[in-house]
Amino acid sequence: MDIKERRIVKNVLINCMGLKQHEKFLVVTDEKLFELANMFHSGAGELGYESLIVKYVSRNVHGEEPPQLIKDMLLSADVVLLLTSKSLSHTLARKAASKFGVRMASLPDISREVVMRTLGFDYSKITEETNKTAKKLTRAKKIAVKTQSGTDISFSVIGRKGFSDTGIYKYKGRFGNLPAGEVCVAPLEGTAKGVIVIDASIADMGKLNKPLTVEIKNGLVVKSKPEHFKKQLDKYGKNCRNIVEFGIGLNPKAHVTGNVLEDEKALGACHFAFGTNISFGGKVKAPVHIDAVLHSPEICLDGRLLNIGG
Repeated sequence: MDIKERRIVKNVLINCMGLKQHEKFLVVTDEKLFELANMFHSGAGELGYESLIVKYVSRNVHGEEPPQLIKDMLLSADVVLLLTSKSLSHTLARKAASKFGVRMASLPDISREVVMRTLGFDYSKITEETNKTAKKLTRAKKIAVKTQSGTDISFSVIGRKGFSDTGIYKYKGRFGNLPAGEVCVAPLEGTAKGVIVIDASIADMGKLNKPLTVEIKNGLVVKSKPEHFKKQLDKYGKNCRNIVEFGIGLNPKAHVTGNVLEDEKALGACHFAFGTNISFGGKVKAPVHIDAVLHSPEICLDGRLLNIGG
């Protein structure tokens, strides 16, 4: 392990996760990400922490539940890193572990390049801005989003809480992504209407060569161009056509590269998601959670332009 790798591991374990010497640290991974996951496992050992790494067969889609053994192991740890090809963020297993008090960070499908560029960052520098923006989402009743690519959509968030993903998970039950730096909210079911033009990236599809357009009525995708996107959602049931998340990127170190984990955190981007949202205040239960990222949105909260950083 070189000096930069050691610095990144130390930053993640101590500054982001708040790992203490007496605590149990677990890394959950699969074959694809085992080498990166082992960097954190081995690094934890070099720093004097008791660490365990477990590798399992990757799930088929983001949001699919892990094996029962993994569920049980999550509940036995104090701090967990999830370096898996398919995200466990929106699973009942992750939610149960968070409720139990486990501190967790999810790094789905992360690459070494993203690790080396974004995980040495001092996330305390964006914590205030992230929390402030989340509070604005909580106070809002209606959100409208437009882009030059053609997005024009609005939805209610009455009674919904804005969540901040700061990258600082030192307190009991805290959970988020690494890299971090976004805020999100679950739109009120059945209220979203308009058009979303996805011009950056989509989970499992990567960076888009051409924009993909979806038409939304009563909170559901009713049409897509190309048609294959709606058909893909339909494979997992009608619930997967729900607009279940709206998020805003705030991380100046994140770039839009085609890796949605990073793309959705990029400053100047926003994202919508389709599928399940029971893990952050919504009511839609579905077997998948698919994020889609847009460039340069104009965001209005109750008719007022949201000034990121202002």
